[in-house]
Amino acid sequence: MFIDVLKEKRSEILKNWQNRIFESYHPDSRKFFQDERDRFNNPVGACIKRETETILNGLIDNIEAVKMIDSMDNLVRVRSVQDFTPSQAVNFMYLLKDVLKAACAEELEEHEITRQLIDFEIRIDRLTFLAFDVYMNCREQINRIRLKEVRDRSAVLFERSQKESNETENSKNPNGGVG
Repeated sequence: MFIDVLKEKRSEILKNWQNRIFESYHPDSRKFFQDERDRFNNPVGACIKRETETILNGLIDNIEAVKMIDSMDNLVRVRSVQDFTPSQAVNFMYLLKDVLKAACAEELEEHEITRQLIDFEIRIDRLTFLAFDVYMNCREQINRIRLKEVRDRSAVLFERSQKESNETENSKNPNGGVG
């Protein structure tokens, strides 16, 4: 059965999936994210390792997609604040499909296993759609924060301008407007 093959190859699949995700980063960052073990010095690498393991285990253990939303959120949130396009940010789920096919190439020659892989890929697709929703929510939140910062700066500049205008007016007319 396909799930049994996945359980048997779980650690190999996880390692290869994580490596494929790390390959999407600049070589210097990639090496750091992969090698640095301290989660405080390397929160991105720690997040990728932790959440991919949770997601893979959830898929193998047939956990509902919505129950993995926190892991998806954490992983997508990390990628949404970096210079990834939306498709690059959520591509990590499709990388899992490639890793699965490579890890199970021999077993896929059996017809029933192939059908089960297709069913499993459908579950990955559903989770990917959730990842895209999470990504869009993160980007919207970032845009709201940026908009608020612009508004706050504009308000400060406007207040400063008003204050300077009043001070200029008062300095021209030291009697407070009485002539």
